[in-house]
Amino acid sequence: MDEPIKDEDINDYRQYVWDYFHYHASQRLTTFNFYIIICSLMATAYFTALKDVRTAHLGIVLGLLILLLSFIFWKLDIRNRQMIENAEEALKCIESENTLQDTNEEPHVLKIFTRDKRQTDIAKKGKRYLICKIHWGYAKCFNWVFFVFGILGILAALYPTKKLLYAEYTQFKIAAVVEKYSSPPDQCCWNLIADTHEFWRDVDALHSASLGGDPDAIRTILVIEAFTDGAVSERMPNLLRIVKKYPKIAKQVICGDDRLKKKYSHWIE
Repeated sequence: MDEPIKDEDINDYRQYVWDYFHYHASQRLTTFNFYIIICSLMATAYFTALKDVRTAHLGIVLGLLILLLSFIFWKLDIRNRQMIENAEEALKCIESENTLQDTNEEPHVLKIFTRDKRQTDIAKKGKRYLICKIHWGYAKCFNWVFFVFGILGILAALYPTKKLLYAEYTQFKIAAVVEKYSSPPDQCCWNLIADTHEFWRDVDALHSASLGGDPDAIRTILVIEAFTDGAVSERMPNLLRIVKKYPKIAKQVICGDDRLKKKYSHWIE
C-alpha cells in the first residue's frame, strides 16, 4: 500500500480481511468435500450399473460425468485458491504494519501468515528426491485428487464400452452358432457333432450363453447333447445345472421340441 494503515483503522481492516479469508477457506474445503461425496455416490452407481449388461451403458455416462466434474471442481478450486491467496497477501500486509520485531530474519511468531510463507518457501527448497520430504500444500494434494479421479473417470467410461462391444460380438457369434446347428437333427448329428476343436469351441460359446439365460443357446446345446454319444457325450457340460438355473426358460424350450421333450421331460417335472 502507498500509505501506512492508520492505527484506528487497522483492526477494522484485519477483521474485514480475516472474514474474507475465513469464508473462502471454508468454502474451498466444503466444495472439495462435496466433490468427494458426489464422486463416491457416482462410483457406487457405476458398479451397480456394471452388474447387468443392459445397464452397462450407464457406466459410460457416469465415467464421463466423473471426468467432467473433476475438471469443473478443479477450476473452482483454482478460483477459491486465488481468492484465499489474495486474503493472505492482505493479512501479511497488515502484519507488516505492526511493531513486532523479527529475530534473525525469522518473522515474529505472531506474524502467522508471514511466518508460514517463509517456512513454506524453505520447505519447497528441501530434498526433492525423497517423497516424504517434498512439500505438499493443499493445492498439490487437491490437484492430485482431481487428476486421479479424472483418469479413473476415463477408465470407467472405457471399461463398459469394451464390455458392450464384447457383448455385441458375443451375441453375433452365438447367433451364428445357433444358425449353424439349426439344420435337421440327423444332418446336424452326422456332419457337425464330432470330437473336433471347432465343435468344442461352439459348445463352449453356447454353454456360456446358456449360463447367461439365452433361450436360443439353451435350446441349441440341448439339441446337440441329445444327439451326442461316446467320447463326445462324456465331455459335454452339465446341462442340468442350466435347467435348474433357468427352469422357466428350460421348460419352455424343452416342451417346444418333441425330441427334447422325449429325452429331458424328467428334468422339468
